[in-house]
Amino acid sequence: MMKSNFEKLRAVLYARCSTEEESQRDALQKQVQEGRNCIVKKGWTLADVYVEAVSGTVAGRRTEYQRLLRDMKYDKYDIIVIKCLDRLMRETKEWFYFCDKLNQEGKRLYLYLDGRFFEPEEDHANLLSGIEAIMAEQYSRNLSRKINNAHRNRQISGEAVVLTSRTYGYRKENKQVLIDREQAEAVKKMFCYCREGLGGRLISQMLEQQGYKNLNGKPIGEGTIRRIIRNPLYKGVAVMNKTHYDFNRKCLIRNSPESWIYHEGAVPAIVDAGLWDEANRAMDQRLKRMGQSKVQLKGTLKSHSPLSGRLICGLCKSPYYRCRGRCRETGERQTEWKCSQYLSRGRKGPNGCSNVHVGEEALIHILWEAGKNLPGGCGQDKDMVIEKTLCVLQSILGVEEAGKNKRRLGQEIDTLMQKREQLLDLLLRGIVDEDIYIERNTLLKESVTRKKEELKTLEETDSKKIQEEKRLEVIRQRLKQDLAERAIVYGAVDKTEHIEVYPDHITVLFCKNYPGEKRDLENLKIPCRFLSSTKIVREKENKEIIRLMNNNPKITAKEIAESMNKNLSLIRRRIERLRKENKIYYVGRGGHGYWEVGKKS
Repeated sequence: MMKSNFEKLRAVLYARCSTEEESQRDALQKQVQEGRNCIVKKGWTLADVYVEAVSGTVAGRRTEYQRLLRDMKYDKYDIIVIKCLDRLMRETKEWFYFCDKLNQEGKRLYLYLDGRFFEPEEDHANLLSGIEAIMAEQYSRNLSRKINNAHRNRQISGEAVVLTSRTYGYRKENKQVLIDREQAEAVKKMFCYCREGLGGRLISQMLEQQGYKNLNGKPIGEGTIRRIIRNPLYKGVAVMNKTHYDFNRKCLIRNSPESWIYHEGAVPAIVDAGLWDEANRAMDQRLKRMGQSKVQLKGTLKSHSPLSGRLICGLCKSPYYRCRGRCRETGERQTEWKCSQYLSRGRKGPNGCSNVHVGEEALIHILWEAGKNLPGGCGQDKDMVIEKTLCVLQSILGVEEAGKNKRRLGQEIDTLMQKREQLLDLLLRGIVDEDIYIERNTLLKESVTRKKEELKTLEETDSKKIQEEKRLEVIRQRLKQDLAERAIVYGAVDKTEHIEVYPDHITVLFCKNYPGEKRDLENLKIPCRFLSSTKIVREKENKEIIRLMNNNPKITAKEIAESMNKNLSLIRRRIERLRKENKIYYVGRGGHGYWEVGKKS
């Protein structure tokens, strides 16, 4: 909403350049200063400045541009000041969207290079601005095509190897690729250990004990080790053209392996080709033994959960990973979230993590109970969500339509039967002649017969619909169990920045300025006690041991193992732990004593 003539207009400045090169930084600073001078000259109030050095072809990746749109929605300014139209963007579709938002919110756009306001409501202005946006986009498209072609030609000729400063084992000096001796020693040991059949986790622990670190000064992760072993760069073969930038989709596209370009001897080899092949064969054999045919590429996990990337360990700040397995006690499938630092380093040691494992079902239930009053999240009615879901499924499966057709035919048959009864009544009262009665009754009878045949045909061909109705009922029951609750919780999780897990509580931190929320949601601290599946099993086994000792104080460890169908060594470890915790103790010596449950008096 524009201000009155007596109020000072609020203006914001938007400045952009394509790169962060030194020459462009100077141009960007000059652009900002010119915009500030324009606002002062016009007598407007400077409300904010939005500055970024990114391409104008991808609006979604421009954080300052997105902030400009959000502030427009919240009425934080009246005028946007820019140098010229191509500084704002070079994408035709996004330009027309911006013009529409500008018109809806009642804001104005001032081009200080032209010394005029842009008027989106005038047809000729829209036409000219659209042509300018198309020309700017076409310029960016042609530039992108030229860069891609030049880059591909360099890859084919093998003139230069694209090597980042984050490539472990190598460094660049004066555009020349050199081997980093200390890191190269760690790389050689990775390949040797892998050839011997060791896994990534064990290799990581061994390298840590020997003092090797990654580029951040931390222990080398098992994922990094697997990527290094799979990379042919370490035997001197550079692989190029693995990705290319698609201008239309505005993202990097992974090329098929058939189009990759290989250059042998492009960089100095850290390991010889024989060692590289042996290490990769050993890794393939390990994968085969584990039931996997190939390495899973990053981002291809099929069982992706909305909680992925949001659960953070409160102790070491590492992400929690989703782990699936079977309970040894019941054989049922179970899902737990475990600290990634624990998975790679264990609980003990300086880099280990002793935080708890989190059962997914328990976590969902805790978030559901704690977030029932959250707006637009867990506060939704569970029954309403179930009914909406079933309505959508009914329309997809056609169950609702089949039911309507049955009811319609039934009503039509009843109506025809009533007409026949009324016609007979008119005959008996002498109002209708017998000839007319016979004629009309025959027509009605034929109509009833025809409708009944349609109904019978519909019922005979409706066996599939009946099965789908049964499916819907099964889905309804499953939704009532936990699926609806899970879906509602996942909807609320979308509003969270992350969830920190501690041994005795979890802290839910919500996103600030979440779209659609009138106010920021307050963070939640939820007291809770998590038990991992291993702890649950251990506690059950301990209780069973104590129960058997109560029933038969002279029972032996072998008899307990046979009764519980467990390994004898496992039962002995459990008994030893219970003795250290003073929960049980043995009276007597050898096989002539008995067990006492409870603390020793």
